[in-house]
Amino acid sequence: MSKVESFVKRIDKVNDVIGKAVSFLIVPMIGVMVLEVVLRYFFNSPTIWALESAQILFGFMFMLGAGYTLKEDGHIRVEIAYMYTSRRAQAGMKIFALFFMFFFCGTVLYYGSLKAYDAISITEQHFSVWSPYIFPSISCIPIAALLMIFQGFSILYKEFRNLREPN
Repeated sequence: MSKVESFVKRIDKVNDVIGKAVSFLIVPMIGVMVLEVVLRYFFNSPTIWALESAQILFGFMFMLGAGYTLKEDGHIRVEIAYMYTSRRAQAGMKIFALFFMFFFCGTVLYYGSLKAYDAISITEQHFSVWSPYIFPSISCIPIAALLMIFQGFSILYKEFRNLREPN
């Protein structure tokens, strides 16, 4: 196994572990929302923190699970244009789409890193009654972009390998 193939396997493994780990955030998110519904409608005592907590948990799950979703080929595409083409054409379409993804994620990585640095340096909090710290959530933005970029390189390597193989 070459060094590139070993690196690609490590990228896949990292996104697999992170994606599966953050998928379990759905459990506390649902728990927080159920608790809010029970407290609000049965005890007439709503919380000030439940909605924001659920949104923060969803943000972690959404952002850190993006690389795993890319690995599992779960992002959207125009299926009608994809499913009736050869394997080589599908690889070509994936490669073409990956270049747009690299540009987008590179931009998110750059500007997200600037925002995360600012948020960490001032220990940014949300402007609400509860006022939770949001710098951990904002810090996930460049991490998610980096995971997507690495996973994109993994897919790019595999698709170029597929293009070399006969149909």
